[in-house]
Amino acid sequence: MKKIFSLILTTLLVMSAACSTDDDHDHDNGNSYEMSVTINVFDWVLQSNLEGVDLCWGDEVGCAKTDSKGNATGKATVTPGAVLTLRGDKEGYFPFLTVVEAPAQATSSVSAGWAMANSAIIDQLVGSLGEPIDDTKGQATVLVNGPADANGQRSGLEGATVSISSKFGQGPKYFMPTAEFANGKIFSEGESMTAGGLAALFNVDVGEATVTVTADGHTCNASQSGVRVGDNSSTSPIEAGRVTYFSFFCEKN
Repeated sequence: MKKIFSLILTTLLVMSAACSTDDDHDHDNGNSYEMSVTINVFDWVLQSNLEGVDLCWGDEVGCAKTDSKGNATGKATVTPGAVLTLRGDKEGYFPFLTVVEAPAQATSSVSAGWAMANSAIIDQLVGSLGEPIDDTKGQATVLVNGPADANGQRSGLEGATVSISSKFGQGPKYFMPTAEFANGKIFSEGESMTAGGLAALFNVDVGEATVTVTADGHTCNASQSGVRVGDNSSTSPIEAGRVTYFSFFCEKN
């Protein structure tokens, strides 16, 4: 049971977004361009694709529903740097929100993958902190990865701290690496990130929020989720009843 519970907790904070682009061209000097957008959504606990997820990008792309393989594809006409907001909804799962900037270069296709957690999971986690979910508030997760290794792979950056401009009920809570969950070590007793690179803020006030990551000897910038507002900070809306994803890549100074 402890192992199962630890796996469930992982779903809350691990945002799996692997964006890729094809056929990059020269900067189009602000002119709009068309690109194909493919999104895959999956259940993090079961590692299975989720069919029937409603994905809405707004007027730029519109809405689509994932198929049996968890995929939804649409066409978008965008301006370089335009902010696109993706909302995902499925009955029985906690809704999510993520914002991204359209590529600055004309790009023919973009793909990304996102995990969704059963809606009961956040209730369990927040309840374990002694505070129930407030339906009028939102939730936020922050993923902070360090510099890429020789193989181009990134892992969680230890020692970083997270702050947010909005009022919140609990947090930031820094999570231990997943391997420690089975030993009952979920949250760090310290006040900075562990090697897991994950943090969460619970029952956050709705509205635009700026998350700042501070990491000694590193500069951290928004990557894959959140709009950069300067070194170490990004912004995104917090909406009632949704988890907003933030993610950062950090490089050594």
